[in-house]
Amino acid sequence: MSGQFAAATIRSRESFLSGILKAVVRFLILAVVPASLFWFPIIELTNIGRVTASDGILAVIWLVSLIYYATRRSRTPMMDRAFLILLLSMLPGVLAALGVFAFGGAVGPLTEFGIHMKRFGLAAALPLAMNVFASEQLSRWSPIVMALCILAMVLFSLFPGLRDLLAIAALDIDMTTLGARATGLVSNPNDSAYIVICALAATGALVVSGGRSRYVGAVLTGTAAAGALIVIVLSGSRSGVIALLAGVTYFVLCSKWSGTKKGIILSILVLAGTTGLFLGEEFQQRMGSAVTQRLGEESVSSRLQAQYVVLMAAVENPFGAGFSNFPQATAHLSGGMVFSAVEGSDSVYFDTLLGSGFLGLASLLILYRMWWKYVRMSLRSFPEAALMARGGCLAVFVFGMATVSPASVFVSPVAFFMVGSCALNGMASRIMISATETD
Repeated sequence: MSGQFAAATIRSRESFLSGILKAVVRFLILAVVPASLFWFPIIELTNIGRVTASDGILAVIWLVSLIYYATRRSRTPMMDRAFLILLLSMLPGVLAALGVFAFGGAVGPLTEFGIHMKRFGLAAALPLAMNVFASEQLSRWSPIVMALCILAMVLFSLFPGLRDLLAIAALDIDMTTLGARATGLVSNPNDSAYIVICALAATGALVVSGGRSRYVGAVLTGTAAAGALIVIVLSGSRSGVIALLAGVTYFVLCSKWSGTKKGIILSILVLAGTTGLFLGEEFQQRMGSAVTQRLGEESVSSRLQAQYVVLMAAVENPFGAGFSNFPQATAHLSGGMVFSAVEGSDSVYFDTLLGSGFLGLASLLILYRMWWKYVRMSLRSFPEAALMARGGCLAVFVFGMATVSPASVFVSPVAFFMVGSCALNGMASRIMISATETD
């Protein structure tokens, strides 16, 4: 009897400790997006740069999620899909490290891989974590946290002087190139727009699939939508506007909501755009130049030149040259351009193509496809919520054409949170979809 009692005591203690660990990880999952926005630095490392609270949180989530996944006796198809998302997200970094090894350069392969993990790979653990540690509390609090993050972005966009109180103000940013464009809590107005788009999609999908009361759901989604539109207008992000329109258009065309609801959505967009044009001088100027100058607009034409040069360099280095070797790989191809070498193409697709080769670009595109199927499988019983999340995924695909995001320390956590959160209410409803099911 004493042996049985001792065994029962050990099991009870292990269960208690496991419960504490799960509670801590769930808290970290909720904290990761706010931490990535407030960007609190912890230490400066020679080869990686600033290590922030967000990096530390993501590293813990990444490690613990993999351990729990590997030691589980049974796994759902969604967990396996989330694990594949994690692997696909790491692959461009592995290929870039191999490209650095082959091409040469001052940065070593391990540093190249570490930088990729910091920008993108660590955040890819969020879908797996949200499957492994799914709970009713995590589902309930996630849309609230997303809505609060959007409100924080609104506050810091309206009152940019507040950024001086944050560690992010210490970044080396040339604010003269940004004009009056609001950056919110982060360092780039485009990233600011992308963050609120992903947070809005996550909030809407979680609310619709979460079975909340109509009043609470309306408050959360209404707050998130209003805040996101304010931030996008104040940021003057043209790529953000296009990405939002792409996501909303997809939802409106595919949704079975009534014509009245769809009309309200479109009316809100028109009202926000009209208000921005009349009251936002920066927004008006940037939208106007996009319409009148089109491809001849200075920032657009310079990006196209950079992307052409990067494409030529990628043909010369089909297996990648590493993200750190762009100047060396493009200098000899930049004659006659407005630059002497390309440091970045302002496109996640062209950057990935040169940094990690054609295989790296293929892995990124497959990753997006995996997002698309993962969202559908997670929210099979909530089609409208799935459309909202897929609209967010489409927005990510679109704004990646004009920026390196979502491979950004600010955007990748909220983008992967958006995708991963789709599993929360699906897991709570015990939805089991065959891994072999096709779209």
